[in-house]
Amino acid sequence: KRISPLKWLSLMVLLAGVVLVQLPQMAAPTALASGNPIVGLAAVITACFMSGFAGIYFEKVLKGTTTSIWIRNVQMGVIGAVLAVATAYAKDGTAIAAAGFFQG
Repeated sequence: KRISPLKWLSLMVLLAGVVLVQLPQMAAPTALASGNPIVGLAAVITACFMSGFAGIYFEKVLKGTTTSIWIRNVQMGVIGAVLAVATAYAKDGTAIAAAGFFQG
């Protein structure tokens, strides 16, 4: 499959954006991380596999029902928003109650 010049340009713009965001962090002195690289690698590989399996399962669900993708996206968005708000209140409930949800 041939990739169009516009897609190559888009990829280069994305790459330039990531580099520009990371440059200030690379210039600042950082402390040496004390984590275990094997555990980190295992976590990344596990996250990749779980993401792939979630995508495959979602595609199976979409192809197996007559519900539109828009309805499925709204359903997942509502569930995700409810879980995010519940997690925020469970973790920082006192700070949210004191200064509001959109505090710094």
